[in-house]
Amino acid sequence: LAPLLQATEGAQVISTATGGLDSQKAIKLHELIKPESVTTLFGAYLTSKLAMTLLMQDLAKELPGVQIKTVDPGPNKTKMTKGEGKPGWLMPLRNLFLAAPTKGGSLLWKATQIKATSPGTYIRGNKPRVMRLTLKPDQREKLLDGFK
Repeated sequence: LAPLLQATEGAQVISTATGGLDSQKAIKLHELIKPESVTTLFGAYLTSKLAMTLLMQDLAKELPGVQIKTVDPGPNKTKMTKGEGKPGWLMPLRNLFLAAPTKGGSLLWKATQIKATSPGTYIRGNKPRVMRLTLKPDQREKLLDGFK
């Protein structure tokens, strides 16, 4: 798709992230490639979202002229937040505090109107944010190799 994106004026790629990225201090590749245990809410899920966000930033550097954005649509009532992997105590909170999926979809749509401020812009709360982490070249290669 890269040649088509680069040939299209105003091309954008939008992926989704999670607000939990703010709590990540480092990327733990071993949690993705060969997790020792499965932890609900955090662990491999959060690490995979961080890895995807960092890979999108990396991709943005390779595709100048294409706006690549990663958006946190906020907590929404979806099949995933109702799934088996969630702790029981979360269910009442889910029903009380999580928004309808249309709100998250609206935030994704609004992100198309936000100008990318850096390669692989991360958007949370309809505002571009600076990611504190970046992928080092060896981490990028290990991450990509781990998914083959």
